[in-house]
Amino acid sequence: MLTNGSSTIDDVIDWIDKPSSLPLGVTLPDKLVLPEDILQRDSMLSALRRSIMNGPFWLRLVAARTLGTFRDLENAPALIFALSDPDYRVAKAARDSLRFVSRKPEGFGFKGGNEPPEKAVWAQAQADWTSWLLSVKPNAELIQ
Repeated sequence: MLTNGSSTIDDVIDWIDKPSSLPLGVTLPDKLVLPEDILQRDSMLSALRRSIMNGPFWLRLVAARTLGTFRDLENAPALIFALSDPDYRVAKAARDSLRFVSRKPEGFGFKGGNEPPEKAVWAQAQADWTSWLLSVKPNAELIQ
């Protein structure tokens, strides 16, 4: 799960919640492998959703990539929020994850490339993804 060290799921969740507690020499991979145990998986997903809003860049990127490996509409509000991340790599990862979670390979809004889209483009993508989410889950709680 982690490089340069073995750890428990509780350790990983603690590191997601408190990135400064990550031991020296231990790094998170591009994506985390979600645990089989439902309670542990739910705890990790919840921690990743929180980190996408206020974690350091590297953790927001890992969170955006990992949330897209599990088709759960509960991840969509955090991923929609991440479309406006100041780092374009996080926004691209969120877009790709939304495409997987939604089973809409074309997705909405910006199509990719290495250049960040104009603000109007990603704002429209957020609006389109929000409309999609509310059409499939009308009671979804959005992140402002």
